[in-house]
Amino acid sequence: CVSASHARQLRAFLPHPQPVIRHVANPIDPALRPDDTPRDPNMLLFASSPHKGLDEVYRAFSALRARIPALRLAVADPGYLNWNAGPPPPGVLHLGRLTTEALHQRMRRALCLFYPQTRFVETFGLVIAEANALGCPALLHRGLGANDEVASDPGQLIDATDPRQIAGRIARWRLRPPPVAGRAEFRADAVIAAWRDLLSETATQATPDMRRAG
Repeated sequence: CVSASHARQLRAFLPHPQPVIRHVANPIDPALRPDDTPRDPNMLLFASSPHKGLDEVYRAFSALRARIPALRLAVADPGYLNWNAGPPPPGVLHLGRLTTEALHQRMRRALCLFYPQTRFVETFGLVIAEANALGCPALLHRGLGANDEVASDPGQLIDATDPRQIAGRIARWRLRPPPVAGRAEFRADAVIAAWRDLLSETATQATPDMRRAG
């Protein structure tokens, strides 16, 4: 699996007796680092397929913008799934499908990755890991899928059902964005090392018959 949360979900799904279930994270590019790009305190970013809770994000943004009218929400859609998230509220800018480089530049400029949805369970959440690696905080629902283990700082986790928490966190970040960075265990070199350790352990445990079959 790609996270401890993902592994727990699989254990809960499979009947007994179960195979040994392990997890190794998805990798992020070691070159992803914060730079001196200035952040726009009024620009939020949603960078996922719309089926990942965009309708809920729209509602949260609309309530938030009623408190802070200057805010805008840029929506980057990878375009692999046609999904009706309903009409966008005022202040939404649709970017469509972006190149990886263009998306990363948006992450560098945005105040945060705006992801206060409570239904779609991320097995890992690569966009969260990449945003953090670029110094962009992510506003996430606490306890949902892999959010807690992928976010590089617990200050990014809130109860996304509470509009006051969303507004409070955004207001604080507009004054001073939190310093975030990528988790070392998600860097490609660390993930490769984890795979090597796992494969080496598997090879050591294999029986002679298994090794001949392989």
